[in-house]
Amino acid sequence: MVATLIVNILAVFFAWLARFQKSKYGGLEVAFILLTVFMSIRYNFGNDYKSYLELFLRMGSFSSFDFTSESTEIGWYFLNYIFQPIGFFGMVIVLTVFEYAVIYRLIKKYVPKEWYWLSVFIFTINTGYMLVFGSMMRQFLAMCIFIITIDFIVKKRWISSILLVLLASLFHTSALFLLPFCFFGYLGISLTKKKALIWFGVYLSLYFMAVELLGDYFFKLVELEQFEKYQYYIGGEKGAKGTGLGVVFSMIMYMFLLLHQKYQSKDMKIIFMLFAISVFFYLFADIAPLTSRLGYYFSVLSIVCYPLMFKMIKNKIWRYTLLAGYIIITFKSFNDFFDPSGIWYDSFYTYQTIFSANTWM
Repeated sequence: MVATLIVNILAVFFAWLARFQKSKYGGLEVAFILLTVFMSIRYNFGNDYKSYLELFLRMGSFSSFDFTSESTEIGWYFLNYIFQPIGFFGMVIVLTVFEYAVIYRLIKKYVPKEWYWLSVFIFTINTGYMLVFGSMMRQFLAMCIFIITIDFIVKKRWISSILLVLLASLFHTSALFLLPFCFFGYLGISLTKKKALIWFGVYLSLYFMAVELLGDYFFKLVELEQFEKYQYYIGGEKGAKGTGLGVVFSMIMYMFLLLHQKYQSKDMKIIFMLFAISVFFYLFADIAPLTSRLGYYFSVLSIVCYPLMFKMIKNKIWRYTLLAGYIIITFKSFNDFFDPSGIWYDSFYTYQTIFSANTWM
């Protein structure tokens, strides 16, 4: 935990320094080099790390590997095969460099340099992103491909978008849900104040009633043959929705995001709406946790949407109150993530590097 926190804070600090740079490159680049190295050389770091390593070691080659005994996507099989010569550690390094280059490019392209620090803060301190992504290797790769797809979605290049989404689905089948969003750029949604409040009202209503109204449909959807491998994500209990301070604050942030969508550029309006959709996937997590996995594809866009939202809030009292609240709650969530009684503690508390392994694997 300590090593992770130190690296993350250093990355945020370097990103903050970017506001003083006069050249094109500087603080953000240093921040992402640091983060990329940190996550590239991780070892046994993350709940799923061991299972990915074991699959890689078992595989060896297509000729001697029994595919019928495994349950994963063909794209991941292929990556495991082509990276056999350089080992699992080599594969993780290459994939991390690619994935962090995609996240870096997203921030660099859309976020003003005075707000780089907040983008990096969200990506690193919000444990639902950098840390969890380091564990869910297949889906993070699929997510990064989808982030690249967004460039084509906003340009209404639907054929390229579909091809990239199909590519992403080779690594995580859940990406097939993204196919309808390949046409999202044609909608041209711009939320007036009235439309934003209606949207928020719909979300608020569904927040409390979604499971009762649509739960059965989601059970049928996730039971499709294509998603059979994810059946273990489905639970039968309908847990109560949270109504604590953190939830209320998140809803306020969401309302502000909707209200400030209309002030964004044409491309960013589309990205804001993609992010706005993410919350709806989490509504059904009580009965089918797989749906929260779908939300990740869109929620990661908060690393560009929230900084641009704060930038557009004209009332400084609201801006700094919300910003301070978000930072405090995010740090609290970071601390809770490392609770000894939590599911993440054993896999994430102690950071290890590949140099602590007995051999190169």
